[in-house]
Amino acid sequence: MRHPKLRPPRNVLILFMAAAVVLVSALVWMSWRLLAQERALEDQRIQERLENAADLIVTSLDLGLSEIENRLSLLSDPGDHALSVAFGPREVKTHPGGLEEHKKRLEKEGHKLIARGKKYQVADFL
Repeated sequence: MRHPKLRPPRNVLILFMAAAVVLVSALVWMSWRLLAQERALEDQRIQERLENAADLIVTSLDLGLSEIENRLSLLSDPGDHALSVAFGPREVKTHPGGLEEHKKRLEKEGHKLIARGKKYQVADFL
């Protein structure tokens, strides 16, 4: 048997167990909070990736639309680079300056033009 003086006091043992329970509880609570924060951070990163992808898509679409808009503006306003093509009975003539310039030239020559939508026809052609 043991000697009564060598036994650890009950109060110290209870105090040690209480401190261990408090420390383990604190460790579990901190681990739980850390996991919750990691989930929130991962959700935030996913949201940022989605927003970045959406920004890239919008930028790409904007550039594509700008390019299409530029091409359409060139088609609607040909400027100095336009040619007017006139088909004759035995020849094809091209005239720089576009349709309006060719129309003025034909009217100066005394031809009567008939508008048919966006096209013109010379009344006394044949």
